[in-house]
Amino acid sequence: MARLASQSRGNTAPDLREAGVDRGPPLAFTFDGAPISGFDGESVAAALLAAGIPMLRRSPKDDAPRGAFCWMGICQECTVVVGGHRRPACRTPVTEGLTVVSGTIA
Repeated sequence: MARLASQSRGNTAPDLREAGVDRGPPLAFTFDGAPISGFDGESVAAALLAAGIPMLRRSPKDDAPRGAFCWMGICQECTVVVGGHRRPACRTPVTEGLTVVSGTIA
């Protein structure tokens, strides 16, 4: 897939409107204290990946980086902490003001 001229790595999701992708309204949330832009209807994992953040946690066994793998909430590789509870980032919708912390499965 060709890279869009307006697409950039950083803390903002790329503008895909020029490719014909209709996204919901923009929403702001935080990941490990950093401000992130996402869109209504996106999962936390999708918004973070679009913002150039593929790593969501580290493995407790060997400290290896982990991110979204199955994209349907089964594998637990994308586990993050939201409201003090572990959640799969791929199944957690972005909401305005959401606070997300990188997760570790003990």
